[in-house]
Amino acid sequence: MSKLIHLDKVNAYYGQAHILHGVSLEVKEGEVVCLLGRNGVGKTTSLKSIMGLVNVKKGGIYFQQEEITNHTPHDIFKKNAIGYVPEDRRIFASLSVRENLMIGQLNAPKNRRWDINKVFEMFPVLKEKQNRSGAYLSGGEQQMLAIARCLMGDPKIMMLDEPCEGLAPIVVQELEESIKKLHQEGMTMILVEQSLRLAKTLGDRVYIMNKGEITYSGDRESLLNDSSLVSELMGIG
Repeated sequence: MSKLIHLDKVNAYYGQAHILHGVSLEVKEGEVVCLLGRNGVGKTTSLKSIMGLVNVKKGGIYFQQEEITNHTPHDIFKKNAIGYVPEDRRIFASLSVRENLMIGQLNAPKNRRWDINKVFEMFPVLKEKQNRSGAYLSGGEQQMLAIARCLMGDPKIMMLDEPCEGLAPIVVQELEESIKKLHQEGMTMILVEQSLRLAKTLGDRVYIMNKGEITYSGDRESLLNDSSLVSELMGIG
């Protein structure tokens, strides 16, 4: 499998605040990489550094071996290759579900894998509510819409920042099934999570962060078979 994303000893800052300390990770085509850790350890900043939303002062970020370090978010978007679903979803609340999806496809290639019909197959509830304003969707439906809108751009890789955070268990289960289907479709993904829940079933490889550094990297089975390591690095079971 070829490398899609590679972070090489990335040091990123918010103003003068040094957040990422030499972060290195890679994501290969077709795999799901889980980036785990407690709140505030640098997981979201790692995604934002890829998207050009934070300043990288040292190290490099590469997409398919092309350096994209500190490219603007607009330049990243124009490449039509990296999809980002932030934790706060950023849907357009005043627009309908369908209008949100149409905005998502503005920069999509002509020969794309994802269109509105395929998205509706993945998320039937969005088809049922396609004329409803985003403001009147539940939290779970808004998350589905955020993911679906990202898919409409036909990205080569999707980055999901805590997609199940704050959602009811039954909605979490639905989202997990959708993410599993995306994996089966061959979608490359980075999943940022605080817990092991998705990593236990989805992660091909796992990175754990603490205080802006990668403190563990390995395949899922190696991590899950070492409960003491999990407890030490994350404080979870």
